[in-house]
Amino acid sequence: MTRVSDCGATRNDERVHSQGGLDVSDPLIDLFGRVLMVDATRLKDSSSPETEEKWDSLRGMQLVAEIEEKFAVELSTDEILTMESIGAVRKVLKEKGVPGI
Repeated sequence: MTRVSDCGATRNDERVHSQGGLDVSDPLIDLFGRVLMVDATRLKDSSSPETEEKWDSLRGMQLVAEIEEKFAVELSTDEILTMESIGAVRKVLKEKGVPGI
């Protein structure tokens, strides 16, 4: 399957994951899918611990560690506490100047 870089297209606050039959990669969604061990194509910016059964406190800590490593950022306790959905994580990373988010 052909992969193209994240075009940043959004629709109602959710990332578009496929376009014209091509898989449009979203590195944040991919990370969440891998850590939560779920199909990333079903995740969206509104996904949260309330909507994802596998997003428990242990996976939350794993997500923080993976996010810090993958995007080369250090997250403060206050930032971590605001990250209640994938969209909230995206917002924090954008504020930190992470490209391609």
